[in-house]
Amino acid sequence: MSDIAIKASEPLTLRAQLTEDWLAVVIGLLVFGAALLSIGGTDILGWAVTTSVYTDLTKALGPFAKAYAWLGGGGALIATYASLLIVLSAGVATLGADVKKFAETLERICVHTVEAGYMTKDLAILISPTTPSLNTNAFLDKLDEGLKKAMK
Repeated sequence: MSDIAIKASEPLTLRAQLTEDWLAVVIGLLVFGAALLSIGGTDILGWAVTTSVYTDLTKALGPFAKAYAWLGGGGALIATYASLLIVLSAGVATLGADVKKFAETLERICVHTVEAGYMTKDLAILISPTTPSLNTNAFLDKLDEGLKKAMK
Protein backbone atom coordinates (compact mmCIF):
# COMPACT_ATOMS: atom_id res chain seq x y z
CA MET A 1 0.00 0.00 0.00
CA SER A 2 2.99 2.30 0.15
CA ASP A 3 2.34 3.64 -3.33
CA ILE A 4 -1.24 4.71 -2.66
CA ALA A 5 -1.40 8.46 -2.98
CA ILE A 6 -2.84 10.23 0.04
CA LYS A 7 -4.86 13.28 -0.89
CA ALA A 8 -5.36 15.98 1.72
CA SER A 9 -7.05 19.30 1.21
CA GLU A 10 -4.69 21.08 3.61
CA PRO A 11 -1.31 19.39 3.81
CA LEU A 12 0.23 19.68 7.25
CA THR A 13 3.96 19.77 7.90
CA LEU A 14 3.61 16.58 9.96
CA ARG A 15 1.91 14.80 7.06
CA ALA A 16 4.71 15.84 4.73
CA GLN A 17 7.28 14.24 7.05
CA LEU A 18 5.26 11.25 8.27
CA THR A 19 5.22 8.63 5.56
CA GLU A 20 3.40 5.33 5.74
CA ASP A 21 6.72 3.60 6.41
CA TRP A 22 7.58 5.81 9.39
CA LEU A 23 4.07 5.40 10.75
CA ALA A 24 4.52 1.61 10.53
CA VAL A 25 7.76 1.91 12.51
CA VAL A 26 6.06 4.00 15.22
CA ILE A 27 3.10 1.60 15.50
CA GLY A 28 5.49 -1.38 15.57
CA LEU A 29 7.51 0.18 18.37
CA LEU A 30 4.32 0.85 20.35
CA VAL A 31 3.25 -2.79 20.01
CA PHE A 32 6.77 -3.95 20.91
CA GLY A 33 6.70 -1.71 23.99
CA ALA A 34 3.31 -3.11 25.00
CA ALA A 35 4.67 -6.63 24.58
CA LEU A 36 7.65 -5.80 26.83
CA LEU A 37 5.22 -5.11 29.66
CA SER A 38 4.59 -8.86 29.83
CA ILE A 39 8.11 -9.28 31.21
CA GLY A 40 6.91 -7.44 34.31
CA GLY A 41 3.82 -9.63 34.51
CA THR A 42 1.36 -7.26 32.81
CA ASP A 43 0.02 -8.93 29.68
CA ILE A 44 -1.98 -6.35 27.74
CA LEU A 45 -1.79 -8.14 24.37
CA GLY A 46 -2.81 -11.66 25.42
CA TRP A 47 -6.36 -11.20 24.16
CA ALA A 48 -5.13 -11.43 20.55
CA VAL A 49 -6.55 -14.40 18.67
CA THR A 50 -4.38 -17.43 17.98
CA THR A 51 -5.10 -20.46 15.86
CA SER A 52 -4.20 -23.95 16.94
CA VAL A 53 -6.39 -26.73 15.58
CA TYR A 54 -7.44 -25.99 12.01
CA THR A 55 -9.55 -29.08 11.42
CA ASP A 56 -12.00 -28.50 14.28
CA LEU A 57 -13.77 -25.16 14.04
CA THR A 58 -14.75 -25.22 17.73
CA LYS A 59 -11.08 -25.44 18.74
CA ALA A 60 -9.58 -23.34 15.93
CA LEU A 61 -9.63 -19.95 17.66
CA GLY A 62 -8.71 -18.83 21.14
CA PRO A 63 -7.01 -15.98 23.00
CA PHE A 64 -3.22 -16.10 23.07
CA ALA A 65 -2.95 -15.93 26.87
CA LYS A 66 -4.89 -18.12 29.28
CA ALA A 67 -5.67 -15.05 31.41
CA TYR A 68 -8.08 -13.98 28.66
CA ALA A 69 -9.76 -17.39 28.24
CA TRP A 70 -13.06 -15.82 29.31
CA LEU A 71 -13.17 -14.07 25.91
CA GLY A 72 -13.44 -17.36 24.05
CA GLY A 73 -12.39 -17.79 20.44
CA GLY A 74 -15.06 -15.52 18.99
CA GLY A 75 -14.34 -12.76 21.50
CA ALA A 76 -10.61 -12.94 20.81
CA LEU A 77 -11.26 -12.79 17.07
CA ILE A 78 -13.53 -9.75 17.45
CA ALA A 79 -11.05 -8.03 19.80
CA THR A 80 -8.20 -8.66 17.36
CA TYR A 81 -10.24 -7.42 14.40
CA ALA A 82 -11.37 -4.30 16.27
CA SER A 83 -7.86 -3.45 17.46
CA LEU A 84 -6.39 -3.88 13.99
CA LEU A 85 -9.15 -1.74 12.50
CA ILE A 86 -8.48 0.98 15.10
CA VAL A 87 -4.71 0.95 14.52
CA LEU A 88 -5.07 0.94 10.73
CA SER A 89 -7.73 3.67 10.85
CA ALA A 90 -5.49 5.81 13.05
CA GLY A 91 -2.75 5.41 10.46
CA VAL A 92 -5.12 6.32 7.65
CA ALA A 93 -6.32 9.40 9.55
CA THR A 94 -2.76 10.47 10.28
CA LEU A 95 -1.92 10.21 6.59
CA GLY A 96 -4.96 12.33 5.73
CA ALA A 97 -7.17 9.80 3.95
CA ASP A 98 -10.89 9.13 4.46
CA VAL A 99 -11.12 6.79 7.47
CA LYS A 100 -14.75 5.78 6.90
CA LYS A 101 -14.09 4.88 3.26
CA PHE A 102 -10.96 2.95 4.27
CA ALA A 103 -12.75 0.93 7.00
CA GLU A 104 -15.68 0.05 4.74
CA THR A 105 -13.37 -0.81 1.86
CA LEU A 106 -11.08 -2.96 4.00
CA GLU A 107 -14.04 -5.02 5.21
CA ARG A 108 -15.48 -5.39 1.72
CA ILE A 109 -12.14 -6.32 0.15
CA CYS A 110 -11.34 -8.94 2.83
CA VAL A 111 -14.70 -10.65 2.35
CA HIS A 112 -14.54 -10.39 -1.46
CA THR A 113 -10.99 -11.80 -1.58
CA VAL A 114 -11.92 -14.87 0.48
CA GLU A 115 -15.19 -15.38 -1.41
CA ALA A 116 -13.21 -15.25 -4.68
CA GLY A 117 -11.21 -18.25 -3.44
CA TYR A 118 -8.04 -16.49 -2.30
CA MET A 119 -7.25 -17.56 1.25
CA THR A 120 -4.52 -18.91 3.47
CA LYS A 121 -4.33 -22.61 4.27
CA ASP A 122 -5.90 -22.22 7.74
CA LEU A 123 -9.14 -21.05 6.09
CA ALA A 124 -8.92 -23.30 3.04
CA ILE A 125 -8.63 -26.48 5.10
CA LEU A 126 -11.94 -25.67 6.79
CA ILE A 127 -13.60 -25.94 3.38
CA SER A 128 -11.75 -29.04 2.19
CA PRO A 129 -8.26 -30.51 2.53
CA THR A 130 -7.82 -30.04 -1.24
CA THR A 131 -8.95 -26.39 -1.42
CA PRO A 132 -6.20 -24.28 -3.05
CA SER A 133 -4.51 -21.81 -0.73
CA LEU A 134 -2.00 -18.96 -0.71
CA ASN A 135 0.88 -18.31 1.63
CA THR A 136 0.49 -15.29 3.92
CA ASN A 137 2.47 -12.91 1.72
CA ALA A 138 0.54 -13.87 -1.42
CA PHE A 139 -2.77 -13.40 0.44
CA LEU A 140 -1.69 -9.98 1.72
CA ASP A 141 -0.65 -9.08 -1.83
CA LYS A 142 -4.17 -9.98 -3.03
CA LEU A 143 -5.68 -7.78 -0.30
CA ASP A 144 -3.30 -4.97 -1.22
CA GLU A 145 -4.24 -5.30 -4.89
CA GLY A 146 -7.94 -5.07 -4.04
CA LEU A 147 -7.44 -2.10 -1.71
CA LYS A 148 -5.44 -0.20 -4.32
CA LYS A 149 -8.20 -0.67 -6.91
CA ALA A 150 -10.98 0.23 -4.48
CA MET A 151 -9.34 3.28 -2.88
CA LYS A 152 -8.70 5.09 -6.20
